[in-house]
Amino acid sequence: MCKAANPFGTRHLVLLFISANMLVGCAPRQPLVPPSVSQAVQERSPVSAESSDGRDLTRSGLRADPPQSQPIAKVNGRAMARQRFLDLLLDSHGPVLLEQLAVLSLAEDIAAQRAIKVTKADIDLEYSRALRRFVDPIPELTGSNFDSDTAEALLESVLEDRNISRGEFMLAIRRNAVLRAIVLADLTISDEQARDQYDIQFGKRAIVRHIQVGTRVEANRVIAELSRGAEFASLAQRMSVNSASSQSGGLLKPFSRNDKTLPADFRNAAFALAPGEVSGLVKTGKWYHVLKLVRFEKPEQPVFGSVELEMKSQVKESLVEPAIQRLYERLFREARITIYDETLRESFRRRFPSKAG
Repeated sequence: MCKAANPFGTRHLVLLFISANMLVGCAPRQPLVPPSVSQAVQERSPVSAESSDGRDLTRSGLRADPPQSQPIAKVNGRAMARQRFLDLLLDSHGPVLLEQLAVLSLAEDIAAQRAIKVTKADIDLEYSRALRRFVDPIPELTGSNFDSDTAEALLESVLEDRNISRGEFMLAIRRNAVLRAIVLADLTISDEQARDQYDIQFGKRAIVRHIQVGTRVEANRVIAELSRGAEFASLAQRMSVNSASSQSGGLLKPFSRNDKTLPADFRNAAFALAPGEVSGLVKTGKWYHVLKLVRFEKPEQPVFGSVELEMKSQVKESLVEPAIQRLYERLFREARITIYDETLRESFRRRFPSKAG
């Protein structure tokens, strides 16, 4: 169940996640793999695009568009013109959707050329990963468990408010899964990187509780309540928008001062505290945190060889997301896109002036 104590903060978290990741739709509980990019483009035949090697992305084999003279709907017997309806949709949603279709098409071409397979299981895993991020932007510290029903409900509500389709969301999920597969195929981790990760994981670590909120107003309210003697763990359960950690009173997994998967300001604030001390306001990106240091620990160090593969896996996971973003930007930058629909062409030019031409 969603916590009633702070519905705005949790909803704000989902909105920020969607905005930051261009996830423009809502997935069903059992996610389905959407049509291929060629099918999606072909469904709107007046819009066409060329890939970076000049090939037309629209391909044959799908239903023909109905005549333009045919109304798209009638209201009390009055016909609604099809072209006017489509022009409005293209002007509002067209540029972002075309951007995603172009990147997905080029990524799928790369995957096919290199025999990189993306299965339904890969797409389902990508969906679960995105769902987790809706309610927990720092899963490195909160563990593997989260309330998927809460995430589903929040996502459904926000996307319904924004009138965004499930098909668009799953398009973004598929795109991310393909990009991830390409990036993982190229990533190699050195022994030195594995050693650095070993030092991070088995050196001195901080154990903290945190309260995470989405606005400065909420953060100041947290600090005020703590100054009046509120118990930190209880306040985290009541006010933190991070539902994964709030259930345990804001308790996070131990982390090192050199763990670069976490924001530097977050790490530095934690290691500047004495056990039992509470921090001031800590801002990381769009989020506000208040931390309480529980204690420092230095775990027993296993033989490096016994955990080397695990260390390399952890390093690889930390490098994937930035690499996905770089690949996405490169593919879109290199894509040659020709738009035949006048409305979409003008809307696309306004949104992406560097791609106009």
